[in-house]
Amino acid sequence: SLKGPYRSLVGEENTMAATGLALLAFLGHGETHQQGKYSKNVAKALKYLIRNQSGNGHFVERSASLSHSLYSHAICSISLCELVALTQDEALIGPAREAVKFASQAQGKRGGWKYEVGSERSDLSVTGWFIMLFQSAKYAGIEYDPAILERAEAFVDSVMLPSGSRFRYESDHEPSLAMTAEGLLCRQYLGWKQDDSRLAAGAEYLLDNPIRWSQKNVYYWYYATQVMRNLDEETWEKWNENLKTVLPQKQRKSGVDAGSWDHEGDPYGGPGGRLYVTCLCIYSLEVYYRHLPIYQMAGR
Repeated sequence: SLKGPYRSLVGEENTMAATGLALLAFLGHGETHQQGKYSKNVAKALKYLIRNQSGNGHFVERSASLSHSLYSHAICSISLCELVALTQDEALIGPAREAVKFASQAQGKRGGWKYEVGSERSDLSVTGWFIMLFQSAKYAGIEYDPAILERAEAFVDSVMLPSGSRFRYESDHEPSLAMTAEGLLCRQYLGWKQDDSRLAAGAEYLLDNPIRWSQKNVYYWYYATQVMRNLDEETWEKWNENLKTVLPQKQRKSGVDAGSWDHEGDPYGGPGGRLYVTCLCIYSLEVYYRHLPIYQMAGR
């Protein structure tokens, strides 16, 4: 639940997205529905998602607003594909294929994704989740048309500044930290080399804006952490210096919210609340062992 029983000032419920977010945190710890300390929790979450998957493969909370729709699908689909990759459980392959098929059909006219299936518009925020979904599908052995990512790359081009080191939400917006981090990660997944000068310039920009609790933005931190983890050791160590100190310090240590991070003051904390902020903090701290850095995986 996005709303509770913990303290979270969220106006809109979305149990599908909340379950997908929480499930990814468990998977990052190595838990599956087959093994681990929290295997029963993972199994129940997985059962809930599959039971509520629509006949066309869509993971959606029908009572939630339209803006939630494709975010929810991408998050739930990533968790399902990661479980397939971790366990090779044949019972999950069918639902995973249907989820990836729906994601393919949902691609917008401009090559990215927005809030509606086949939308005339796209934005980098939603699109980044789908590019990660297709990466997870690749790990899981779920096949899809490579042209999907070629079209997605064309959209990413359209929201990139000429320098290649800054990115925008949509082409008529100003670049931002969060979108730059998300755009750079998309570029890494879509084939930029580790020594690309545009990637290096983007990384310097992110290093100039390290994790500071007084400037809370966990969405930015989540994407930037992945980008930095994929780069050289020196760049990663500079970024990690704040990551490994600030997030553990700011985690709630006692009371009803123990184990979580506060969502107040975060620019996107309103719709997602405490669970959303907590999950993205967990993902950032799990980056050490959740995936091998992209450029290490290239030869494996």
